[in-house]
Amino acid sequence: LLEGVNIEKCFAVKPSGMNFATREGKAWKAAQTKPVLTYEEMGNMVGMVTAILDNRHARDILSTCVRREDIYTKDIEDVTCKGLIDAIGKAGKEPAIVEIKTSVDCRAEFFAKRAVSEPFHYDMQAAWYKTLCGAKVSCWIVVENHPPWDVAVYFPSLDMQRSGEAKMRKALAIYRACRELDRWPGAQPDPCILNVPRWYSVDSVLALACDETKLLQDAEVPATGP
Repeated sequence: LLEGVNIEKCFAVKPSGMNFATREGKAWKAAQTKPVLTYEEMGNMVGMVTAILDNRHARDILSTCVRREDIYTKDIEDVTCKGLIDAIGKAGKEPAIVEIKTSVDCRAEFFAKRAVSEPFHYDMQAAWYKTLCGAKVSCWIVVENHPPWDVAVYFPSLDMQRSGEAKMRKALAIYRACRELDRWPGAQPDPCILNVPRWYSVDSVLALACDETKLLQDAEVPATGP
């Protein structure tokens, strides 16, 4: 999509019914020089690309992108940072970072949660990229990864931008502290007590266990005649 190349020429499609565990399947797979997709995966890929190009807003933005998949490097607060940006286009007259994202749901309320949550943090990614390349505007072209491959185009709000910038500054501060102390702790450096998740109900499990015990007891009682 970004390179303007026919996507069907970028992949090899696994023949229907072929088993890679057989001699024939192993030989076919070894002979391929391109990534291998199943027929269903290729159909889904073509569907997503076609949907993006059929969306007027996405198509107009992509038509302004002259720089695609560029690597940017810059020192940010004494930390050397790198980023691979999908594309740089224009939103109106302003240079804009263009990122293509797939999602199970492209509706605003769903994608907003995805944008600010682990493991994605698209808001922080946008802040990194804006700082790296100097663009003031960023946008996401979001396509659903299943039929009918609905598409939406989003520009982060001011609150979304503030969230991303705050996360970026925090990440830089943590990295500088680790570098200075030469300590690189993991997410859970010390042993701790592991509790059940907040959504998990122990009472419901205990109630179910009691019901099953009663059912077993009932099953063991011999049936009495009239």
